[in-house]
Amino acid sequence: MSQSTKLKVTDLVDYPEKFFIQVRDCLKLLKEYSSEYVGMDNLYDLQGLEVLKRKMTAQLELLAEHHARTKKFKTGGDYLEEIRKFIKSEAITLIMEQQKVSVNQAEKLVYSFPYYKERVELMADVKAFFIKVEVLYKHYMEVLNSVVQSIASSKKEPNYNYAKES
Repeated sequence: MSQSTKLKVTDLVDYPEKFFIQVRDCLKLLKEYSSEYVGMDNLYDLQGLEVLKRKMTAQLELLAEHHARTKKFKTGGDYLEEIRKFIKSEAITLIMEQQKVSVNQAEKLVYSFPYYKERVELMADVKAFFIKVEVLYKHYMEVLNSVVQSIASSKKEPNYNYAKES
């Protein structure tokens, strides 16, 4: 790879740019919905809670798809570890070929080798994104569960009929 060529995520993992955009947009909406729920004045607004639940569910379905896609890059509890090992192996081979050194010498040089460094730096960003998807998926599932609990509670509340009429 020449120095003038910019390294892309798709050079490392099969996760297209459109997926990053979809997740970004989805997380933005989920944050809005979560804020809407937290800021609700009338906790007995069954209709409002039901609408919020449907909107959150639709976005969480999309986020669940992406969460599943990112999980395939997780082995042994860590994201992209297999890819990092592969890149390290490639870098060691390149060092041996370019610098005519032994495997042991190449292993010592690999961490400062530009080919390895730029890929690991990009991998760190991708890894952070995958962790964010995982954490926020769990978080927004908990928010949705809270909305569902609020719906159930409002149906049991004696003031429900009053709130329904207002």
